[in-house]
Amino acid sequence: MSVTAQPQKKSRPRYRSWVRWRPYAYILPAGLLLFLVYFLPMFNAVRFSFTDADLIAGAGKWVGLKNYIDLFTPEFGWVLWRTLLWLVVGVAGSMVIGVLMALLLEKALPGRTLFRVILTLPWIFPDSIAAIMWKFTLHPGWGLVNFHMIAIRIWKGAPFIFLAVLAGLQAIPREVEEAGCVDGATAWQRLIYLKLPMLKPVLWASGTILAAWTLVIFDLVYVLTAGGPLSSTEILSITIYDAGFYDGRVGAASALSMVAIAALSIFSYFYVRREMRSGLA
Repeated sequence: MSVTAQPQKKSRPRYRSWVRWRPYAYILPAGLLLFLVYFLPMFNAVRFSFTDADLIAGAGKWVGLKNYIDLFTPEFGWVLWRTLLWLVVGVAGSMVIGVLMALLLEKALPGRTLFRVILTLPWIFPDSIAAIMWKFTLHPGWGLVNFHMIAIRIWKGAPFIFLAVLAGLQAIPREVEEAGCVDGATAWQRLIYLKLPMLKPVLWASGTILAAWTLVIFDLVYVLTAGGPLSSTEILSITIYDAGFYDGRVGAASALSMVAIAALSIFSYFYVRREMRSGLA
């Protein structure tokens, strides 16, 4: 008895082509949104930085590197110095206080949960609201406390480090600390030689993120002092705002923004490089 050969199903090239391109179709909305809110403004900022664009007159003529050359002034040098001081002291203070808070509240203590919530509150408050509260507190006439503005940044930034380090401490296996106790290591030795080395990835990541946030922070400083008195608290973000909105010099403000983006790119480079090394280790 002869067997009739079954016809083979033909391939569907169109269907296979759709399967190949389907992942890109899924990310297309997100990619389009990212282009509109990030890459397009970035392109315009780069373009405007080479022009004398004005807030009122609109797009100006091409001036080349003039906006960047004009940045080489003593005044802008002081802005960079104040920004660097704001960044280094603010991040270092937040790191130290955040780590100390995490170490103190790592162990089971009476009311530990309540203290954790209280210490986290500064991070929850938006910068503008926190600035308004501190502005009344630091009033020169009837303020309760008067000290340098960087302390407010530490007050805001330390809870972020506290939460990150506390999560890292809780992830350390208890067997590691118990082994240190068995070997006769003191609490200080366990901290220096056991806990901190294991917390190094957490400290690096959280410190880099906090540094990037501190560099571009605007509303906290603007609500508190607006860069005054006499530009004594003017940092890079305030300078960009004043150039673009008060003076109307969009080209100059765009050039200043490129300086901030270059600094952020440095943080991003070291952060990504560290993460890639950790992934390959």
